[in-house]
Amino acid sequence: RFRFVFSCAMTETSKKKKKLKNATEALDKSQLDAKEVIADLVSNTTNIAVAGERGRAKSSFINAVRGLRDDEEGAAPGGQEEPAAEPTKYPNPKYPDVRIWDLPAPPAPDFDPEEYLEDMRLGRYCSFIIAASETIDHSYYTLSAAVMATNKPLYFIILASPGESPECLQERKRRSVEGFKTRGMEAPRLFLVSSWALRRLEFVDLLQALQTDLSEMKMNKLLISLPAFAAPVLRMKSKAFRNDIMREAHTSGGMPAVPFLGVGSKPDLRGLETLLTRIQESFGLDHASLERLAKQVDQPVEQLRAALSSEISSEVSRSLVKKLLAQVKSQDSAAARVLDSSPAGGKKVNKRFSAKYRMLKSAMDELEKDAEAVLEKAWGGKD
Repeated sequence: RFRFVFSCAMTETSKKKKKLKNATEALDKSQLDAKEVIADLVSNTTNIAVAGERGRAKSSFINAVRGLRDDEEGAAPGGQEEPAAEPTKYPNPKYPDVRIWDLPAPPAPDFDPEEYLEDMRLGRYCSFIIAASETIDHSYYTLSAAVMATNKPLYFIILASPGESPECLQERKRRSVEGFKTRGMEAPRLFLVSSWALRRLEFVDLLQALQTDLSEMKMNKLLISLPAFAAPVLRMKSKAFRNDIMREAHTSGGMPAVPFLGVGSKPDLRGLETLLTRIQESFGLDHASLERLAKQVDQPVEQLRAALSSEISSEVSRSLVKKLLAQVKSQDSAAARVLDSSPAGGKKVNKRFSAKYRMLKSAMDELEKDAEAVLEKAWGGKD
């Protein structure tokens, strides 16, 4: 009898220890989640979740958004290896604070959606995308309802297969919407997306929807990090860079100088050069981007470079920045003009700020024009 009582007591103690351990682990996890969320808020990190069955279509989508081919270093794998049960982080190679998280599909049709979202750390993400490449089963509808109940921005994308006809894609979209209606659910925003050609179908529409939900800073970071694959995206990128241009025009010696020991303020050409280099790369006009595009469309890279008409598109250098700035300053009437788009509209603005702002804006306009010409050269008539 003593042994039986002792055994029961030990079993109960073991259960309590296990419960305590689980509670401690859950508390530690929640504390880590809270710290991560706070850190992301402070740094304005853009975290976007892409949930769904892991495979080539979804991994190709994640890679395309990050400007990578499937065979490049750092690309999300799309093979037959055992899929991970945890979220996998894929930062943008050039902008590591823009992260796409690959989330596994729900484990079973009768899964617990609240437990799944807790395990996937829902609070980490500023937007949640559900990606379906094949038939949409019941678990996708359950997950959609659970995410929408949290008021987290939700987008549902249907990934196209290579060679799939527009009629077939529209039918898949129609069936998806009907699936929500038959379950008495409001359908989330649905978009048709090609993992292998973001310029096609409705990916730009998805970006426009994201703009309504994300903060301006997070959305601008996302837009700047995206590959330059279509003219509408180039225009969105230009708008995203406007704040950077305004800021750089102010900080690169743009504010009135405070004389000190006879030393005045001079424009910081390094800052101007750095910003223009970022714009050139974001517009896909740097050497690496042109080489990647040339391979993608099977054209000589020289043929794409032939579409460039502006000096700034070919190479950004300190000497060129100085030259462009001097050209703007030489325009006397423009140098004294009041900027309509300046926050100080209607008031006299600092001439140095005016010159640098107009130089940056003009250079960006030329880069956008050349980037559009390169895309036309690469893809014209191929869709």
